[in-house]
Amino acid sequence: MALCTGLESSNYDWNVFLACDLPFVGHAFLRLLVERALASRAHVVVPHTSEGWQPLCAAYNKSCLPALNHALQEGRDKISSVFRLLPVDPITTRELDSAGICAQTFHNMNTMKDWSMAKRQLEAA
Repeated sequence: MALCTGLESSNYDWNVFLACDLPFVGHAFLRLLVERALASRAHVVVPHTSEGWQPLCAAYNKSCLPALNHALQEGRDKISSVFRLLPVDPITTRELDSAGICAQTFHNMNTMKDWSMAKRQLEAA
């Protein structure tokens, strides 16, 4: 629902959505994501790693709003469930590796233990 609200409120065709618990997202990934979205004919540009889709670290075009709203009306609240209905441009693990972007980029913090680990890693960097 937040994704739909954000897209409906935006004045732009392409919008980047990032979860607030992703401390390792850096400028290299954001540059790749934005450049890819602006060059893409897809409605969604989203990383797809060995962990699966990363829908809360992706770019969405306003053109995907009807499909997202329809999914919500049907009670489907998992964003990635809509991907099969839309033109999606996946950023693969191979592409991320080639750009020097590690899988840790998408590690999120759900617990105090995650926070402690992230803090140590960021301080060491």
